Amino acid sequence: MFDIDTERLDIRPLSECDETLFCELFTDGDTMRYIGPQMSAERAARSFRKAVALTRGHPAQRLFFTVAVRSVQRKIGLCSLQQIDPIRRRAEAGVALKSFARAQGFAREILPALATQAFTALPVDEVWLQYSAQHSLAERLFVAAGFSSCLDPADYGEGPGKRVWSVHRSSSSQSVSANG
Repeated sequence: MFDIDTERLDIRPLSECDETLFCELFTDGDTMRYIGPQMSAERAARSFRKAVALTRGHPAQRLFFTVAVRSVQRKIGLCSLQQIDPIRRRAEAGVALKSFARAQGFAREILPALATQAFTALPVDEVWLQYSAQHSLAERLFVAAGFSSCLDPADYGEGPGKRVWSVHRSSSSQSVSANG
């Protein structure tokens, strides 16, 4: 249900064989700079076990995926759908890539595919993401992926210093599919 293929990438649910990748990403200060606090190795290992369990849970509340470059089957990062809210009909998307995989257009490929799959498989009409206001380059990525800026980050539980962008099911047929 949640294996996603894009032009260059294979995106599949997180499994036990992805622990090294998960821990490398969440303990790396450069990766976490715009995502959240860097984790200790112990905390990352605990978070990994929880992420695998949540990904297998029903109904889905949080889903984590491993991203690999298809041509070489090299794992380059993770993406997720979290805060899946069937009442507000929305879910939060996220992407974390290894440093060598950044600035190669992978996130621009991941986000529309993830949103399209969320609209297909989950009871959501909106996929949103948040990022640090200090990460000004992210805006180009979100525009290219078909997302629009949200005026009130507080409506998504986010405070000062955060920006929120989203894409809606009704607009995804033009913007997300065209880019994904």
